[in-house]
Amino acid sequence: MPGTLTTPTLFVIYTEQLEACRAFYAQLGLHLVREQHGRGPVHYAAELGHGLVLELYPATSAEQATGRLRLGLAVPAAVAHHVGAKTTLSDPDGRTVAVTAIEPIRYFVTTRRWARGWELHIADADGAEIGVTQVEHLDAIERTALDYITACDLPPGQINTRPTDPGTGP
Repeated sequence: MPGTLTTPTLFVIYTEQLEACRAFYAQLGLHLVREQHGRGPVHYAAELGHGLVLELYPATSAEQATGRLRLGLAVPAAVAHHVGAKTTLSDPDGRTVAVTAIEPIRYFVTTRRWARGWELHIADADGAEIGVTQVEHLDAIERTALDYITACDLPPGQINTRPTDPGTGP
């Protein structure tokens, strides 16, 4: 199937069990925020990434509720630990939710001594270099590496420090 430029941006689920559904999806790691637009109904919204928003709205009747639906969610491994790495659940209204665990993103930092401190050579999990930055003291490795990764518009992840390369020294 050829690629398409069409990208989903919004999924709305109407439910007669708003609070129970909110609790269920929150358990799967969704950060649901309470919202109300003007005089509209109180509802919950979560940004899933890449601009996709999932909203839970109250249904005033069974006819208005979203019926049969199969939703697939990739959740952090820490969340999946509670429900299973690959499992199928049912939300409070009986909708199918397929859950798959994703491994955390990992970055590797190799430190090299230089005249004014330390170089941080940052690489992705495959070893491809992302870039190099510097710190004066080794206690700032994680914060500095995360700042650098953020400045590169890369997703946050775990920082793993590789053994130090002594470099040339001061």
